[in-house]
Amino acid sequence: MSFGENVIVGLQNMVIIVLFWQYSPQLPRLPRVAGSAIFLLASVAVLVLGLPAAALAALGGAPIFLGNGAKVPQILKNMSQKHTGTMSVVPAFLGFAGCSVRVLTSILQMPEDLLAIMNPLTAALMWFVLLVQFLMFYEATKKVQEEAEAKKKAAAKKAE
Repeated sequence: MSFGENVIVGLQNMVIIVLFWQYSPQLPRLPRVAGSAIFLLASVAVLVLGLPAAALAALGGAPIFLGNGAKVPQILKNMSQKHTGTMSVVPAFLGFAGCSVRVLTSILQMPEDLLAIMNPLTAALMWFVLLVQFLMFYEATKKVQEEAEAKKKAAAKKAE
């Protein structure tokens, strides 16, 4: 990510945290504040002191496992239930398209930086698997959604 992207993503993350804190008042305040303070101190230390090359490389590879690994449970769930449930194809398509463009721009701008290419490539592959699941399970998903809609209508009729 470039500097400008990091600023925007950082601001988005701050908004998400504020919203999470606002709409989850039942969670204890101390762990939230302590975690934020530790993160802030660690960030300042890294910015001031820097990181060794090995730690920097490991930190650069972390998003590949964290961000893309988050899609694995959804992929496995879709495979086990043989439908995609209420998942929408639009975010999957847009995610695949965006990551694919990012792969191309990374290859063109930094062909020697394998780490910069691997993250969007892995993400594009995960989105592609989800898109294939939409095609594989289209009929079963349609049937599940129709059954859910029928149950909703029956429950609404019963409530009247």
